[in-house]
Amino acid sequence: MKHVCTNPILRLTRQIGEAEQAQQQHQLVDGNRVCAALAISRRTLDRWVACGLFAQPVKCGAGPKPRLRWRASDVAAFIERQAQQ
Repeated sequence: MKHVCTNPILRLTRQIGEAEQAQQQHQLVDGNRVCAALAISRRTLDRWVACGLFAQPVKCGAGPKPRLRWRASDVAAFIERQAQQ
C-alpha cells in the first residue's frame, strides 16, 4: 500500500522535486558540453557515435544542417558505465 502524504506543503515539495527530476532527464546538451564533460575532442565524440560507443544525437531544427544535441541522461549513463569499468 502506497503512503499518501496529507500535508499539502510536503506533497507540493515532492511534486516539484519529481517535476525537476523529469525535466533534467529530458534536458538536451550540445556537443561542446558533452566533450567538456567527457574531456574529449569533438572528433572523438563523432567517432564514438559512428562506432556505436556513444548515444546517437537528437536532431534539432530543420534544413540541411540541423543542430545536434544529446540527452543529458544519456551522457550521465555513459559516465556511470565508464566509472563502473
